[in-house]
Amino acid sequence: MKLSLSRLASPAASPTHSASPSIDMAHPLLTLNLTGGEHNNRPGSKHAFTQEYVFTVPEPGGNSSPLSRRSRHMVKVRVRTIDRGQIAPGKFHLAMSGVCEDFLQFSVAVFSTNGRIRKTIGDRDPESESDNRGSGAWSKEINHGKLAYIEQLEVNERYRGRGIGRWAVYSILSNPIFAECQYVFTWPNVLGSGTPFDPADENYMTKKAGIISFWRKLGFRRVGGTYFFGYARDPQHPSRSLPIEDDGLETQKTDACLEAVQGSEYRW
Repeated sequence: MKLSLSRLASPAASPTHSASPSIDMAHPLLTLNLTGGEHNNRPGSKHAFTQEYVFTVPEPGGNSSPLSRRSRHMVKVRVRTIDRGQIAPGKFHLAMSGVCEDFLQFSVAVFSTNGRIRKTIGDRDPESESDNRGSGAWSKEINHGKLAYIEQLEVNERYRGRGIGRWAVYSILSNPIFAECQYVFTWPNVLGSGTPFDPADENYMTKKAGIISFWRKLGFRRVGGTYFFGYARDPQHPSRSLPIEDDGLETQKTDACLEAVQGSEYRW
């Protein structure tokens, strides 16, 4: 399978176009519609542990069909669920690698091969010397239950800066489809074609900082020192009371995923 990396776009990533129509966020017709996805419910499916859901809001007068060449959306959100109970012990990384590159990197950065949070992240001991511990907000509580992963959030340039991205994320968090997923994760990054960005690129870093700020304002907090951010439904979870300014810094190495692939724990 050819792997591709989807990026996340913030609604504030581009300036608002003066020609954009006004949006009433409370309008009853502004609904996030389930328009696509891949559901692996067939007996024996190797991807039975994950289900994909694609939600869109069509532009006024646009076609919402994902198969139409004329499809035009105000916003598009792609979410996957992860049921670790359907993955064989010790095969978490292998199973995730067969879905998409986001899943591969997420699984290796945050979890062990058994789908448990890495010890270097989950150690809440304030005296811990781990440089990947981050804020210490995340630990063993995420070892159990289903997870949700927001793989793509893309807002049409014509509608950015109007709150539609924030509205779309809240719509996902409140959707009954994901009610069993107590933790929702994402990888805030710059929308692109999959071509690696130069971290020294000032424009890239500015955009990335804006996107991270967007997710933090929605209650997402960095998982350890990784690229990935999580949202806990439980209002008593440590991440929910963690001030934005105290959120962890990114310490994950760019080649961490490659190192894991080459390491003994990730051979198949």
